[in-house]
Amino acid sequence: MNQEPHRDREPKKESHREQKQKEEAIQLDGVILEEVRGAFRVKVDDMDLVVLCRLSGKMRKNRIRVVPGDNVQIEISPYDMERGRITYREKGGGRPLPPQ
Repeated sequence: MNQEPHRDREPKKESHREQKQKEEAIQLDGVILEEVRGAFRVKVDDMDLVVLCRLSGKMRKNRIRVVPGDNVQIEISPYDMERGRITYREKGGGRPLPPQ
């Protein structure tokens, strides 16, 4: 029984999951308010929104430190606007924390 690959077979079609395009994350700027058990509360600029964010993998890998008062860029999912990921810490001194 010699089994040869079928040459007349059509290539596999993309699955439904691969066809569906991934939703883009929303990128915003903000200021770190406080650290909460390995995560950070970030106040989004120009909005009255506070998001619970974790550091992105590359920031953890490169051991980039963030402290309250730092200006950061975050990504949030359009499905859950209360959680996000810190993707960039802006250089220079942070501005003073807003009054609480």
